[in-house]
Amino acid sequence: MKIKIKSALVLHMARKNLKQKFIKIKAVDHMKISKIILFALLSPVTGFAQTLGSTAGNNVEIGVIAGSTGSNNLRNKTWLYRNQNGTDWYTARLHDGINIDASFLTPHVDTRTWWERDPYGDLQSWGNSSSTYLTLKQGDLGIGTVAPRAALDVARFIPNGALGSVFGRLGEGDNIGNGTYLGVQGFETQIGTYGGKSFSIIHSFYSEINSSINFYRGGGSIGGYLTFSTHTNLERMRITSSGDVAIGTTDSKGYKLAVAGSMIAESVKVKLQGAWPDFVFAKNYQLPSLQETEQHILAKGHLPGIPSAAEVAKEGIELGEMNKKLLQKIEELTLYLIEMKKEIDALKANDMQNKKTGIENLNLK
Repeated sequence: MKIKIKSALVLHMARKNLKQKFIKIKAVDHMKISKIILFALLSPVTGFAQTLGSTAGNNVEIGVIAGSTGSNNLRNKTWLYRNQNGTDWYTARLHDGINIDASFLTPHVDTRTWWERDPYGDLQSWGNSSSTYLTLKQGDLGIGTVAPRAALDVARFIPNGALGSVFGRLGEGDNIGNGTYLGVQGFETQIGTYGGKSFSIIHSFYSEINSSINFYRGGGSIGGYLTFSTHTNLERMRITSSGDVAIGTTDSKGYKLAVAGSMIAESVKVKLQGAWPDFVFAKNYQLPSLQETEQHILAKGHLPGIPSAAEVAKEGIELGEMNKKLLQKIEELTLYLIEMKKEIDALKANDMQNKKTGIENLNLK
């Protein structure tokens, strides 16, 4: 009996000792495995690298991350892509795209939602299949182009009134149609449906265009003009290619400022290029006689040199020229008054002399 108990005790102790040793070995193995994994993660990858072909369009897969949705296998793959003929890194790009199952496996043809980097050209692009949507090149951002030519280059063509860019939005009415915004529309490059209008900067409210600045092309690469519209996008003003301003009309008639309607100002300065009518006071000026002026009035119904009512109704008046003519008449009238004053003074003097002579004659009698 004692021998059996002793044997059982020895066996129990042996099992316990063996179990403790196994636990220690297992813990040591886990530590070693963790160190090996950490070393692998931190160590540079070495080994055989696939070589990219030298012809533009060649590609070689160099990495993949995969997962399953249950029904499909999605892979985020990385390729080296040759963007032009060559054998060095100057002509190679890193293409990162998504393929699904056995589809969408060719960069620049059908890979989905891809991102591409060109280390030599300092360029990054984003797109889908064969289309490039966005490019960042040396700090310039291009939308719809792989070669932006400005800090921000929106290169998608926007003909026939298409909305190309929105600078900003406001909340009210923005859920209706195109919304409430300040943006750019494109129209045409030839003089056709839109009369040669190329672009418009527009203010839309509840998807209704209220006001706009419109840019029209000229007869060639130059010669364009501007129009300004308000209310329901009705034209109110334009600046012609020659710099004339037309308000309330589309035809300035060649004037630098044409206003179809009333205007008010605190001050208007007219500076004529022609002579101011001080020439009336020159010694060689031929002042019309009052008899000549009277005959003209009787025959024409208006002063000499002044347009008739019919002419004003038809042609209007030039403010500066009319002021010049009126001043000329005032100066002529002043000369008439001076002459009349001299004649009156002479008559008075003569009358006084006659009276004095008469008195003297009476005294002599």
